[in-house]
Amino acid sequence: MEIHERIRKIRESKGLQQKQMATLLKMPANTYNGYETGKRKIDAYLLREISIILNCPVSYLLEIEESTTWEGEEASLYKSLSPEDKSEAKRHMKYLKTVRQLEKSNKESSATSQKIG
Repeated sequence: MEIHERIRKIRESKGLQQKQMATLLKMPANTYNGYETGKRKIDAYLLREISIILNCPVSYLLEIEESTTWEGEEASLYKSLSPEDKSEAKRHMKYLKTVRQLEKSNKESSATSQKIG
C-alpha cells in the first residue's frame, strides 16, 4: 500500500474529511487532495504534521513498522493491557506474521517446484 493510500485509509477511519485535513494543515483542499491521491509528493515536514493530526507514527505511514493503533474492540483490549502484556502481545503478533510469511513462501516454493517438475 502506498503512503497516500495509508493516509486516506487512516483519515477515513478517524472520520475526517479531506477538507478538514486541509484546514488543519493550513492548505487549500485541492492541494491536500493532490497529496492523498498521490499526484503530489509529501515532504518530511508535511508527513510529520499528518502523523500528528492522525495520531499515527510516521514509521507506519512509511511502512517501516506495523501499527498498533487500532479502532474499536482491538483498541479497547490493547489499551487495557499492562506494559508487559503489550510487549507480549507484540511478540505474538510478530511470531504470527513470521509464520504466515513462511507459509506463503512454502506455498510459492511448492508451486514453482510443480511447474518445473
